[in-house]
Amino acid sequence: MSVKNNIIWLIFDKIFILILQFVVGVKIANHFGSYQYGKYSYALSIIAFIPMLLELLNTRIIKLYFYKYNFNIIVSIVSTFKNLISIIIFVVILLSKYFFSYDIELYWILVILSLDNIFISMTLGIENYFDYKLQSRYIVVSNNIVKIISYLIQYLAIVFNYGIIMIPVARCIGDILRAFILKYQYRKKYNVVNKIVLNKKIILRMINESILIWFSFISYTIASNIDRIMLKNLLNLESVGIYSIANQLISILLIIIGPFQNTVFSELIKIYHKDKILYEKKYIYFTKILTGLYIVGIPISFFVLQKSFKYVFSPDYSQAISLYMILSLVVLVKANVFLRSSHLVLSNNRSLILKSETIAAIANIFLNYILINKFGVRGAAISTLISQVISLWIVDIFSKEGRKLLKYHLKGFYIFDVLKYK
Repeated sequence: MSVKNNIIWLIFDKIFILILQFVVGVKIANHFGSYQYGKYSYALSIIAFIPMLLELLNTRIIKLYFYKYNFNIIVSIVSTFKNLISIIIFVVILLSKYFFSYDIELYWILVILSLDNIFISMTLGIENYFDYKLQSRYIVVSNNIVKIISYLIQYLAIVFNYGIIMIPVARCIGDILRAFILKYQYRKKYNVVNKIVLNKKIILRMINESILIWFSFISYTIASNIDRIMLKNLLNLESVGIYSIANQLISILLIIIGPFQNTVFSELIKIYHKDKILYEKKYIYFTKILTGLYIVGIPISFFVLQKSFKYVFSPDYSQAISLYMILSLVVLVKANVFLRSSHLVLSNNRSLILKSETIAAIANIFLNYILINKFGVRGAAISTLISQVISLWIVDIFSKEGRKLLKYHLKGFYIFDVLKYK
């Protein structure tokens, strides 16, 4: 029951935030136009590379360490380490003004967004533990309170016609409040205080176990964000804005995958070494559920989007509809393999994750260069689809563990017998 409740809480969180994004985020995009909104999206793509360093301590490895040590020690170590990395990155970006002399507004957006990362990283250890204990409701409560405040500030910025710089400022204010709320909930729930702790021995051990996943995450981050950076350099900021709107719409489809992934992994950890047959059965069962939801949901989303888009977004972003249709196939692939990386961590096949993500990054860069020049902004979406199919399905053909997973994933498309599971 805790698995189901945790998934429901996480999905509710995603839906609630998406509603706020739709109410305010759309107004932001329409108010500032594709050029200014493209600049903000471009800054977000640059800042998205910051988590590459934070993932030196991988979330899945952190959860495994909650078995080995006192939970508060691990929570404190993770929060301290990741907060320290965020502070260092903030200082580096603050000192990089010379490199952004061509656009001071972009520079300050980057500075404020990197400052926001400091506030986010303050409670990453706490979030990992709430997630591990299937108590995501605490994260959801803090998220929703803070997002209401943050989006209210963003809405007022539009009403009073402030510059786009107020959007990252609002994010900062919200995440400061979020850090205080999460720390309070953690202290009240477990009667402990999240301290500043740096244990070199434990950190190095966790880094060593995370290293292959970290390299994989670097490749994943490059593959996920290189599109907008290349669009800006090969086309213009307007195309970045259009592509970002398509990705915002795709985030609606993605709301179920994250909650399923986090919650089911916590459940599968418990049975992997005890009962491999049950583990395999549950793996295929959950794969069928999520694959089936997207097989049904994606065509419905096409119809809804085509009917409603013109009532929501300005004509500047109309091309986002065709991008959404291409990117929705990427979501289907990700839904079908949502347990793949978790399994490869459990089965100690982390090198396969690295291989997949590296191939995805290289393929995406290569295909982007060719297809953006040939098809414009649509080429970025096509290159993402092709690179994801290669890295998440085709790569698995060439290894024993990969072929086993590919078999599980293909079975996931046979959704008609899902109710037979007991």
